[in-house]
Amino acid sequence: MTKITNLSWLLILVTTFLHTQVSCQTIEMPCENAVWVKRYKKLIPKGICIPNDCQIDYIDEDFLPDFNKDGLTDFVFKWSKIKLKDGDTSYVSVYIHNKDSTYTLLKTYSNLYPIYFFDYSLEYKIPNQKLKALQKKYQGENLLHNLSFEDNLVKITTLAEAKAEFVFTYQYDDSIKNWVYMKCDFYDYANGKNTYTPQDFTEKLGNTTLDKFTYFLFE
Repeated sequence: MTKITNLSWLLILVTTFLHTQVSCQTIEMPCENAVWVKRYKKLIPKGICIPNDCQIDYIDEDFLPDFNKDGLTDFVFKWSKIKLKDGDTSYVSVYIHNKDSTYTLLKTYSNLYPIYFFDYSLEYKIPNQKLKALQKKYQGENLLHNLSFEDNLVKITTLAEAKAEFVFTYQYDDSIKNWVYMKCDFYDYANGKNTYTPQDFTEKLGNTTLDKFTYFLFE
């Protein structure tokens, strides 16, 4: 009886371990690099891994950044579950290019893209009612308008109001291996103005790092 009980616990532990390995919550083994667009395959450096139930769904093909200004092109990409469902997270992983041509994972961010919803409209009836409160926080909109890694800067453009956007800029700090809040501009393109106005978010954002960025700044 004891042997059977021990065997049962072993099976439970193995099953739990395998589930953890293929979860989209981690970038650990098993090593996969499934892609949403076939041409991305040619852009992925050797050794880049994502879980086997996920896919790389965006690589900026036009801009290859150099985060730490060492003259080597680093690598950044967005990835998520292959079949997204309401409430799922999209990730951004950043790899540093080493002098020996290998790549080292710097950080994986889970907060740079809004939580996925099939439709952000408040008219959309979410099957999982537990997500209703989160959906409302997005004000019926996908608040992200653009995310770009430009050399040592990260710029996040979000909806501010009708025909207006916030552009949050973070600057890479090699001493902490992260990006630190630098500034925010209010971009007004109503009536053809197209003007930037600096915003003082020092009290709210101060020297916060990129992993502290939130779409719900004004809660």
